[in-house]
Amino acid sequence: VWCEQVEYFFVSVFIVEVVIKILAVGVNGYVNTPWWKFDFFVTIASILGIALELQTSASRFTQTSVPLRMSKVLRTIRLIRVVSRVKKFRMIISTSTKFFPAVPRFLLLICSILYIYMVVGIESFSFKNQQLWEDATNNTSYSDMVYEIPASGGDATYADMSYSKNVNFQTPQNALITLFSLMMVNNWHIIHDAVEIAVGEKWFVSFFFVSFHIIAVIVVMNLVVSTFLESYLKEWTKNNVNRQEVLEKTIVL
Repeated sequence: VWCEQVEYFFVSVFIVEVVIKILAVGVNGYVNTPWWKFDFFVTIASILGIALELQTSASRFTQTSVPLRMSKVLRTIRLIRVVSRVKKFRMIISTSTKFFPAVPRFLLLICSILYIYMVVGIESFSFKNQQLWEDATNNTSYSDMVYEIPASGGDATYADMSYSKNVNFQTPQNALITLFSLMMVNNWHIIHDAVEIAVGEKWFVSFFFVSFHIIAVIVVMNLVVSTFLESYLKEWTKNNVNRQEVLEKTIVL
């Protein structure tokens, strides 16, 4: 109960802050300040979160209902508002907003690479049916690997699913799952060994996996990171220049 009271108190403070700022600088002045617009969005999100939570508790919605989940998500946005008060974190957020326009280009590049390797993988490593693939990879480290999925029934929360069911090149969906696992370097060598044993073409399998790792992981992922770091460096330089100009003006005065 005390947590809810603290929550209502801070949301009230946010609302009062928005009202005071609007009265001080006017609507146009408030809207023209990016961080104030962000604060206004966070305040509205907090109000909606409380409203959804109150509606959930007063209605037939269960604890796993969509409105309750949305209310919890909206409440966490206020943490960004606290982070934005710290200059270094604000610089990271500002860098992220400037990095977003480049995200579609990187996504298009990644999707193109995944599509090319998906087609090559299906044409080169797929079997006539799933059973043949499982027989070819039987008694290997790959066949012993499992991952957890939500159980359909019973007392268990999760059930084990063998890698051989989905992590392969039998279908386009499975091929994309496999390539995504390779891009995350998740059991890379085990999948490689299984395909190599099943297909038998050692040199081509190694070329496929190594080339995908170099292009998708080493080149593309590092390109994304370097682009973000470059944006951060520009933002950091800009802030230092502005700080230097303010200091020079203060010395002159």
